[in-house]
Amino acid sequence: MNFNIITDLTTSEIKFLSEQITNYNLSKIPPTDNELFKKINLIIKYEKGDFWVLKVKNGFEVYKIGITHSTRCASFGYAGGEGLNRAIAEIDRRIAL
Repeated sequence: MNFNIITDLTTSEIKFLSEQITNYNLSKIPPTDNELFKKINLIIKYEKGDFWVLKVKNGFEVYKIGITHSTRCASFGYAGGEGLNRAIAEIDRRIAL
């Protein structure tokens, strides 16, 4: 699995993705753009309820979906499975509140 996917994106793709991820508006991505969709699937690692996990350079971030945009509510500086497991546990903890 390529955990350095963000470095593989062009500047325009990074700008487009950051706008779409910030607004959690991935439905605007054309279904014919399979390469971009594959890259997004490698960046967004998990979704549950109103939360989702974003793979970043040095770990993972947890976002909560809002009315107009998603807001980062947690970050973990662990790479690989350990970081993802901690992010998923954080989502479960927040949902249980």
